[in-house]
Amino acid sequence: MRNLTLTIVNLVLLIATTFFYDPSIASEQADSTKDRVEDAYNFRRPTSQVHTSGVINEAQLANLKAEGYIAVINLLPKKNDNAIPSEKKIVKEQGLDYHNIQVDWENPTLKDYAKFSKIMDGYHKAITGRDPTQKVIVHCAANFRASAFLSLYAYKNLRWSEGQVTESINAVWNITDYPTWNTFVENKMNEAAL
Repeated sequence: MRNLTLTIVNLVLLIATTFFYDPSIASEQADSTKDRVEDAYNFRRPTSQVHTSGVINEAQLANLKAEGYIAVINLLPKKNDNAIPSEKKIVKEQGLDYHNIQVDWENPTLKDYAKFSKIMDGYHKAITGRDPTQKVIVHCAANFRASAFLSLYAYKNLRWSEGQVTESINAVWNITDYPTWNTFVENKMNEAAL
């Protein structure tokens, strides 16, 4: 009799689930997992507190504070097709710091990197992991600019080896396929080594 009761209960549950199943709810639940910053294109954690990525969508941007971020450093030009027009507003509404250095993909400059380095210096506690409640995200379109700039910064300021720089960049892209960027990174590393 107990087996019959269990079978009937299971049958009722199956029918109810089928009858009341709403695929849009399942779709919303699946999509909500894409609202985390770590789901941004080419997201990486080169250090425990400073992360890099490609474009961060509006839903991901809206969750930055809840995920413990204190600042966004965007290296994407505002006129880039991948830029999120409301990014600054979304970030600032959460009380977070927002910086935009418009790094030209075809022509990264020493001035761009100097701005980036100065901004990063302001987040020393986050960068060194001394305050685990502070996280910084550096992003661009595909995490090419971001991974290169952060790796250079880490080489000079966090004592990363050349191997760590290469490994961090190559985890995202093959910099040797982009001679302008390869030369830029090599020159900055040589300068930092002096």
